Amino acid sequence: MKNKLFISGVIFVLALLPAISSAEEAGVSASVNVNVKTNSLQVNTEARLNAKAELELRKKEMEERREAIKDEMEAKREALRDELEAKRETIKGEIEKRRENAVEKMQEKLNKFAENIIERFEAAIERLEKLSSRIDARIAKMEASNIDVGTAKELLAIAKIKIETAKTSVSGINLESEVISSSTATTTVGFRDDFESLRNQLSKAKADIKVAHATLIEVVKNLKPGQNRNATSTEPVASSTDSE
Repeated sequence: MKNKLFISGVIFVLALLPAISSAEEAGVSASVNVNVKTNSLQVNTEARLNAKAELELRKKEMEERREAIKDEMEAKREALRDELEAKRETIKGEIEKRRENAVEKMQEKLNKFAENIIERFEAAIERLEKLSSRIDARIAKMEASNIDVGTAKELLAIAKIKIETAKTSVSGINLESEVISSSTATTTVGFRDDFESLRNQLSKAKADIKVAHATLIEVVKNLKPGQNRNATSTEPVASSTDSE
């Protein structure tokens, strides 16, 4: 009897084993699924947090890099501005120096030119004065020969005044040349204004010399034979003029 009960119990237990095993497997499977889901959720959360942290880090790095590049570009721009300003000042100084050199060279050339002109004009005036002296001597000789030289003497007096005027004009050239030498003009435009005054004085001196020379020529013409009559001649001066 006991053996039957034991066998029946064993059979019952064996019959329950599949159910128990299935239940255990189901429990284990459910537990595993829960654990997997939990782990997966944790992994996803950590991944998102890591991704967010990495994104923030990259964003911060990019911002820092952007600021660094901005500072570097600003420094380069500042350095470039300083370099350009330095070059501009250097070029400005070189231009100013060249301008001063150009003005100095122009002054030297004009002074040399004025010296040559003055030398030529003074030589011309010296020749006029020598001619005036010879004419004066000739008039004195003709006057001693009782020849009427009144007109010639008047013309000669005028010629001498013209010669003195020419000498004054030539002295004016020298004065204008000195003005140019001491000129404070720093540009060719300002220098041209000084040169214009010199050129006007040159033209005036040249014209005055020509007038003085022409007046002396008139004296010489007046002294030619037939232009004058003896002071004791009974013929009027007007008749001799009419015969010219």
